Amino acid sequence: MTNISETSHARLEPEWVGFKTTYRIRSSVERCWDFWTRDELLNRWLAGGVTMNCYAGGELVTNSKVPFQSGKHRVEEVRAKFFLSFTWLLEDFPSRLNVTFQPHPEGVALTIEQLASPTPPAGVFYGYAPARLSFQSQFWDYAISRLRCVLEDGHADVEIPEDDKDDEVNLAIEISASPLAAFSALTDFTELRKWEGMNLKNGTIEKKVGGRYSFGWESEHEGDHGDGPRQIEEYIEGRKLTYSWFGETPSTVEWDLSETAGGRTLVTFKHAKFEINPLVVWEYKLGWSSSLFALKWYLERSEPHGAWIQRVEPHG
Repeated sequence: MTNISETSHARLEPEWVGFKTTYRIRSSVERCWDFWTRDELLNRWLAGGVTMNCYAGGELVTNSKVPFQSGKHRVEEVRAKFFLSFTWLLEDFPSRLNVTFQPHPEGVALTIEQLASPTPPAGVFYGYAPARLSFQSQFWDYAISRLRCVLEDGHADVEIPEDDKDDEVNLAIEISASPLAAFSALTDFTELRKWEGMNLKNGTIEKKVGGRYSFGWESEHEGDHGDGPRQIEEYIEGRKLTYSWFGETPSTVEWDLSETAGGRTLVTFKHAKFEINPLVVWEYKLGWSSSLFALKWYLERSEPHGAWIQRVEPHG
């Protein structure tokens, strides 16, 4: 296997595989660069206790409960206010992380590219798929969504709790919209399709206890390979929605809505309980966090899901 810390980005392209995503953020290149290179600003969105030596041969040190994020990641290349490159360790397995900052009519276009060897490492971690690095792609969607909130709104909003239970997803977000508007976005399938990016097709929502709640997924069935919503268990207009979830073991999804003193809506989300691989639970944590961000931007800006994100076909 090639040692990527000794290999230039240009030489990596043909032999390494991975993903590339561009995020459009209403900010400046200079400000976005600062939030990637200054310790106190990195701590506001990436993870707690982050330190960054912004020079080739320096280190970005992270301390995160999210799998494959903690560790000492080597800085390989720095081109001020344009490009950063790291050897990013997935546990002890090296990948290359490239970050590009470019002006855009809406502000800044931030591109994340992560590349790794097509050959699985010894003791391969769950779901190693180098052509997509799907877990890492989900993590950067979560992290860059937090960065977007900090840069555009001044606060990071959704955060996966460091002390969260291993078999649950617990998240919360405040949204500048009424509880009734948020409840409608959760219970009107036409609205749900606009902001929820989980490939919704011919789903249905029967607005009553015992009614069907469906995304239209083929995986919505009993058994080991079942996945997706099932049946409404609690329905309180403008306040609470609970539905059961298919899976290896059944689980429950809860959405609680309450109006804050400032006239905003506090959305409290819970998905429990899983009896599956902990890394699968983390994929749910990252996936649901993206859903809450998307709900916020839909209600506050009428933004369809993923409108600020551009995917590039995976390398390899």
